Amino acid sequence: MKYAVLTGDIINSTQELSVKWLPELKAVLNLYGQEPEAWETYRGDSFQLLLKMEDALEAAIAIKLSMMQFGALNARVAIGLGDVSYQSTKVTESNGEAFIRSGKTFDSLKKRTLAISMDKPLIEELLNGIIDFGAYIIDGWSVSTVKVIRLALANPNKTQVELAKMLEVSQANVSETFSRAAYDKILQMMQLYRHTISTL
Repeated sequence: MKYAVLTGDIINSTQELSVKWLPELKAVLNLYGQEPEAWETYRGDSFQLLLKMEDALEAAIAIKLSMMQFGALNARVAIGLGDVSYQSTKVTESNGEAFIRSGKTFDSLKKRTLAISMDKPLIEELLNGIIDFGAYIIDGWSVSTVKVIRLALANPNKTQVELAKMLEVSQANVSETFSRAAYDKILQMMQLYRHTISTL
């Protein structure tokens, strides 16, 4: 069975006290599995997460947004897809193709903040082109935009009116934020990823 492994770290982690951002990071990781079998944090600001392939991009974006709400912070995330040949009780001691791909891709990120690696080069190239552009859009969001989009992603069945009430803003404010953030394009990217992975 194939899995996804996310390897990442927090950009500008020293600019905020870890007591502020670390619980937020752990809360997101906890949505996708239990510590330490599915996820662990290590070296202060690094993390690894093992999860279903179809949830990988959603999780990566959720991690990025959980850090971006603090303004100066962000996350670099590498997604590796493939087999898991050895699954330990601690994810950082597990091994396999997904782990190797994730680690190598993370080491090659440089200025990119999100990338994927898999055993199908053409699909990988196409997905990376789309994901790279999506990450470029997301990385440009303001803290106020991140707050709105985080809530929308966490409540996909809520209308703009309902989201506005939760945020205590006008529906027009939510609509303008969606438009400014190109939220529909980000949703399309996430749906395309899920659809592509489901066909593999």
